[in-house]
Amino acid sequence: MFRSRRSDGYEEGHVVLPLELVYRIEIDTAHLKTAELLAKHLNQPISAGLFEKAPNKKHSLFEIAADYVYQSKEIIFIDIIGDETPAIGMIAENEYEGLEITLVDDEGRLDGTCWIKKEDILALRFGCSVEQDLMNKLKK
Repeated sequence: MFRSRRSDGYEEGHVVLPLELVYRIEIDTAHLKTAELLAKHLNQPISAGLFEKAPNKKHSLFEIAADYVYQSKEIIFIDIIGDETPAIGMIAENEYEGLEITLVDDEGRLDGTCWIKKEDILALRFGCSVEQDLMNKLKK
């Protein structure tokens, strides 16, 4: 799990994905330093972490994040194995084997439901500006 920051300095929420999918980590590069400088210039503080202290290692960060998004009723992007288009919506049910998602379209309108097996989920993304924009449209 990590917080994401765009190259223009804006923070872009949280991402949860399996360690097996991480193939590259960059530290102290010119690109990252530029993003940090832009963030300072834009007064973009680092947001509070999702946890006050690290969760117990026997708990899955995926399960913790899915439960957090379910409880807070946030819009989430779900990347799925073999599907180029993420599922976008709110978690309606967090079941043992899968997630029931209330889908939201690009205009922020409810667009049916779907069920996704947890084993087919590559990543969860939430708290980004795109999700926040969709939440604002949905509330109108």
